[in-house]
Amino acid sequence: MSALDKVVAEGETVSGWEASNPPPIDVTVPFLVARDVWRDHFEQEHLKACLRSCGRDTAAISVKSGMSRSRINRLLRKHNL
Repeated sequence: MSALDKVVAEGETVSGWEASNPPPIDVTVPFLVARDVWRDHFEQEHLKACLRSCGRDTAAISVKSGMSRSRINRLLRKHNL
């Protein structure tokens, strides 16, 4: 069972949302555009949370997030963090 499956099965919350009640999707926006907006939003919020937790220690963020340090640095630049 994946972590997401476990969250859904147990009805836990993820980032303040109930797993069984995700935020609404605007079907008037093309799928690829909406996906990119949501991905960018998620990347930025995830990085902000990691920065609050780890400071600017990219090695610690790498361990916490499971991403390489170079990927983290690219995302930090992309989102002006």
